[in-house]
Amino acid sequence: MKKLVSILFMCLAVLVSRAGAQASLSMNLGQSGETITDMLVFAGSDLNATATAWSSPTGGGTFQQEQLAQWSPGIGVKSEGEVITNVPFVPFYTDNETSYDFVLFVFDRPVEIDRLRVHPSGNSFDRDVSYWLGSIDTSLDLTGSGFSDLASFGFGPRIDNDSTVGNGARWVDVNSNTGGLNALLFGARVNGDAHFDRFKIQTLEVTVLPVPEPSALLLVATALPLCFRRRRAA
Repeated sequence: MKKLVSILFMCLAVLVSRAGAQASLSMNLGQSGETITDMLVFAGSDLNATATAWSSPTGGGTFQQEQLAQWSPGIGVKSEGEVITNVPFVPFYTDNETSYDFVLFVFDRPVEIDRLRVHPSGNSFDRDVSYWLGSIDTSLDLTGSGFSDLASFGFGPRIDNDSTVGNGARWVDVNSNTGGLNALLFGARVNGDAHFDRFKIQTLEVTVLPVPEPSALLLVATALPLCFRRRRAA
C-alpha cells in the first residue's frame, strides 16, 4: 500500500509540475476611434477571448444577436434600429432602456473571472449589472433562446450587482473561484429599479488557469494502471 501511495504521489507531482503557473491578465476593451462589428477577438500570449453582442426585450422574449460598438471608453451594444444622433457622442451603450443588452465573452482556455470595469462614458447614468458565468460549447448560438435556457447551455444562476447613479467608472468584483470556466454573459441589470443602466465595458481582468501538457497527461495515464497492478499484487 505504501508503494501505491508513493507512485500516485509521483504521478500527481509530475502532472502539477508540468501544468505551469496560473497568470493574471488585464484586457483593455477600448480603442481610439469607433468600430461597429459583429464580433471582437482579444488576443494575448496566454489567452484569446471572443466577444459578441446580444439583446433580449425588456418585456419578455428571446435573445437576438446585435453588433458591438467599440470606442475609447470600452465596448457597448448597437441594438437593431439604434443610430448615432449627435457625433461624437455615441449612444451605443450596454443598457436596459428598450432591451436588455449583453456581451458574451468566450475564452479559449479555462479562466477565473476576477473583475470588470464599466464606465458611463462621460455621462451620469446608473451602473447596475447582471451576469452569468458558465462552461459552454464555444459554438453556442443564443438566437431564439431565453433566460430560462441558459442553465441547459452550461451557465450558472444569474448574479446581480447593483451600484448608484454616477459619472465615474466602477469595478464589478466577480471573483468567480469556480475551478475554471470559459464564458461570461455580462450586461445591464435585469429587472432593476426605475433608473436605466447605461455603460461601456472598459476592462476585463481574469486569471488564466494552467492547462496540463499532453505529455504529462500521457505519463499519468500510463502510470495509473501500474499503480493498480501493484495494489492487486500486494
